[in-house]
Amino acid sequence: GPVMPATTKHFVCWMGETFKRRLTLVDSAGAAINLTGCTAILQVRESVGGTVIFDLDETAGITLGGSAGTIDIEISATDTAAADVATLTSATVVDHIKSDGVEMSGTGPTGVWGIEITWTDDSVTREAEGNFCFVAERVQVVP
Repeated sequence: GPVMPATTKHFVCWMGETFKRRLTLVDSAGAAINLTGCTAILQVRESVGGTVIFDLDETAGITLGGSAGTIDIEISATDTAAADVATLTSATVVDHIKSDGVEMSGTGPTGVWGIEITWTDDSVTREAEGNFCFVAERVQVVP
């Protein structure tokens, strides 16, 4: 597989909302990297080597887009609401994507995340990593 340094991307996750992001892997020339036949694992942890909060792969939470080079990440609202963030340290994080052109930032319990791709030749590379900030729900439905 391509050997490139892992890209740093930070995420802000509003608890109780569906978390969706798309990453696109490109080579040094900007062309999409073909992910056909590859697998992926994404983990969110309280810290590097710490307790796992989310553990995603292409059977649950990750969709690889083949020749388009896309990696779609989705964590359900139920799962983001239930995330155990009690041991995380609070930080302010600016998300790598903008919403309608506006920077999205959040302050809250912050862990780390990373994604690894296993290529068709069985080599494994970490393609992206960064901080993962949880922002408390603003709307809470009373049962």
